[in-house]
Amino acid sequence: MGNGTEQGDWPDAELVVTVYLAGELADVRLCNELPADLADVVPLIAVRRVPGGGDDRVTDEADVDVECFGADRGAAWVLTRRMRAAMHALGGTYVALPDGGGAVVDTADTDAGPGEVPYSNKAVRRTVTTYRLTARAQAPA
Repeated sequence: MGNGTEQGDWPDAELVVTVYLAGELADVRLCNELPADLADVVPLIAVRRVPGGGDDRVTDEADVDVECFGADRGAAWVLTRRMRAAMHALGGTYVALPDGGGAVVDTADTDAGPGEVPYSNKAVRRTVTTYRLTARAQAPA
């Protein structure tokens, strides 16, 4: 289902960030849903669109949480710094998507800086950073 604009549909912010980070951090597993064996597959980055942002019927403002998981505090923060450097370069970037389409991310700004957030599995450590992405509706194919 479309977004109700006449210009087309907005890109899936979760997918855009996941595909982009996979290209920038090829040695890190990325996901949108955490695996049951999380402790066995770190380092791992989870990307989720969260409530917030909005749109003006042309530009979508998407709030996206990026969670970095490591085996210990040091590993989680090293991964966070790498992810952060990549995210700072995302604005103004075209991201080719697996379906053959693509999306231009106009801006990618830090909405809430990284912080360690306790996780229920004590075998991993997690940081969370929130980004606000803006992207315009994509023209229909």
